[in-house]
Amino acid sequence: MTKINIFKDQETYLTGQLLVATPAMVHDSIFSKSVIFIVSHNHTGSIGVVVNNPINMVQSSIILNSLSKDDSVNYNNIQVYFGGPVEQNRGFILHTNDYKTNPIFELKNDLVLSSNIDILKDISIGMGPSRSLFTIGCTGWAKGQLEREISENQWLIAPFSENIIFNNNNNSEKWNLAMKNLGVKDYALSIVAGHA
Repeated sequence: MTKINIFKDQETYLTGQLLVATPAMVHDSIFSKSVIFIVSHNHTGSIGVVVNNPINMVQSSIILNSLSKDDSVNYNNIQVYFGGPVEQNRGFILHTNDYKTNPIFELKNDLVLSSNIDILKDISIGMGPSRSLFTIGCTGWAKGQLEREISENQWLIAPFSENIIFNNNNNSEKWNLAMKNLGVKDYALSIVAGHA
């Protein structure tokens, strides 16, 4: 039987899309019920950030105040998210493009991925982009790895949704909302899947 490569002619197909973990991902508690925004997908691999796993033990205001040379500024706390197991010593800010910075990636859907302390400070004092999400770490896949995981039914591909990404008040519902947008009821999914 010949397998069809859905990515063959669409090198950057997943860039700007959301990955939604299926029940097959249960074995990996890091990604269980995760929603990941794909920052980059090409022939060398893929990079993304988890958008629905808040880290409640980390307070950004303490980090910013300790790094600041200006004692007169008091930084407000920003919700910090676990972006993934790659580069866990680095912070990433996924944000709207209404804030000028030196981005790592200028993305589809008018989003930008940045990684510098200045934007974090500006977000904390209300001078940053209109919408943002601060993560520690990111996700990464080697060449062909993500495609293989999708073909093994570990991920569903969902269309971009700014409301899912930046809905900071209801992180537990991001996965449910992504599934609903796909028209999938979680109780109808199985850990075991077959191929026709």
